[in-house]
Amino acid sequence: MHYLIIVFTLSLVSLSSGSFALPLTANANKHNLSSNSLNAVRAASDTRICVFCHTPHGASPQSALWNRKDPSTASFPLYSSGTLNIDDPAIVSASQYTNADPKTYPNGATRMCLSCHDGVSAVGEVLSSSSTISMLTNTLSGNAVVSLATSHPVSFVYDTTVLNYINTTLTVADYKLPTAVPLDGLNRMQCTTCHDPHEDTRTLSYTLPFWRNYSGGTDDIADYDGTCLDCHQGSQWGGSWGGTPATIH
Repeated sequence: MHYLIIVFTLSLVSLSSGSFALPLTANANKHNLSSNSLNAVRAASDTRICVFCHTPHGASPQSALWNRKDPSTASFPLYSSGTLNIDDPAIVSASQYTNADPKTYPNGATRMCLSCHDGVSAVGEVLSSSSTISMLTNTLSGNAVVSLATSHPVSFVYDTTVLNYINTTLTVADYKLPTAVPLDGLNRMQCTTCHDPHEDTRTLSYTLPFWRNYSGGTDDIADYDGTCLDCHQGSQWGGSWGGTPATIH
């Protein structure tokens, strides 16, 4: 009995520390959209948690047990910047970032994320229900909406061919293939390269949401840098480092 009391006490201490990831079942997890959650965007009465993204029957072939329709927005802007234009013919030709179907952009996990985060799709509109799940707030807005024109580039293959092309174009070896953060099964950079949709890491002392490279503490700047520096390196990202990573938060 004493052992159980000690364990329970330690659990309360860890919960109050704010330095832990919130699982999807936690009421404060931003992706917990059940009526039991603490979020402004939540169901009016439906207590199910997984149903907003997954279903055991009638799922979309887009992914295993996927319970959502395609994003409602007709087209998404391609990311374009001075360092990477993913619609550059050389990159498209080398890597087929659209994965054989030129009409599919964004693709993979990113397209799945945007089925809520496009700012248009109803959060409660799932495939397995004959009617939209009644929500207190039914669409995402503000910071919850992802603009592909201004976010990190996604849905492009990032392989050796593309890496060499980018580094050659920039004339400096400022990029490398990641080792700590994952590309998807087709070597594509997606939202899930940096974010884990199930474990919410943002707390009072940790500002990075659903951060895949979460180290378990409160040093979000180090975790941010660690993620970025898994691909970005060299003078472009911090001058002469002398072997010490610079903060690019």
